[in-house]
Amino acid sequence: MRKCLAFLAALAMVPCAHAADGPLLTGLQYPEGVLVHRGVVYFAEMDADRIMASADGETFREAWREDGCGPTSLAPLAEARFLITCHMGGGLRLWDAAANATIRAPEPDAAPVMRGNDSVSDGAGGAFFSDSGEFAPDAARVGRVMHYSAAGYRTVASGLAYANGVAYDAATDALYVSEHLGRRILRIAHPLDASRRKVETFWDYAQKPCAEAGAKRWLFGPDGLELRPGGGLFVAIYGGEAVYELDAAGGCAAVRRLPAVLVTSSAADEARGALWIVSPGLISDPRHGGLFRQPLRRAEPQ
Repeated sequence: MRKCLAFLAALAMVPCAHAADGPLLTGLQYPEGVLVHRGVVYFAEMDADRIMASADGETFREAWREDGCGPTSLAPLAEARFLITCHMGGGLRLWDAAANATIRAPEPDAAPVMRGNDSVSDGAGGAFFSDSGEFAPDAARVGRVMHYSAAGYRTVASGLAYANGVAYDAATDALYVSEHLGRRILRIAHPLDASRRKVETFWDYAQKPCAEAGAKRWLFGPDGLELRPGGGLFVAIYGGEAVYELDAAGGCAAVRRLPAVLVTSSAADEARGALWIVSPGLISDPRHGGLFRQPLRRAEPQ
């Protein structure tokens, strides 16, 4: 997501107390889209035009770079191939990690991908992704969610108030989508079957406010989504200093508070028993981001 520099600068003058572990990595340049795939931890650094990776969860190295891309997510396709969203450069990239080769994906027939944001694998060689639109309080509702595969593109939802995080539950064939500026999360059943597709509200901050921190800011809302063990979602709350845990019914199960105000993404790591979280704006250093590692099944009380 595009950042608000004035807002980040203002944070430096606000003293806050937070009960949370500090970041594992600091000094990051707008981290987004953390992913765990085949034991490797990845995250994008939008302002550094790169993707970082770690096989051991300790040492991170640059794995991919494209000047001007502004990557915000990557999603596994098949074998060693990934889809990458270029939020600043536009369009999608197809990266073959084994060959270290990248091509630009062809554009959809309807309209080019302008603000690709989050993405998630469909488990069958394709991926769902969001194309957000502009991030502003009075922005037009032009956000959309699409599906990409070798067969081409399909539109799943459109007319959204800044489409952001996506998470896909293959077991129930349900896609979850953050409508960030609408402060709600949609659940789309059977997203690739137009005859059975059903869109409903899974969670709405106005109806189920898990916490009050940050809610008076216009930019506050649900960002990245991740499936939660046992059902429900981890929800990165941009401008809200937290990751919310929602249960399978969309209720507020717990709140993970962080020493960071701009929380963008999280990823569950069952093998390490960890939840990885990235933030582009730390309380201690508002102009830089950090990577956090927390126990997967630990949360602070609401």
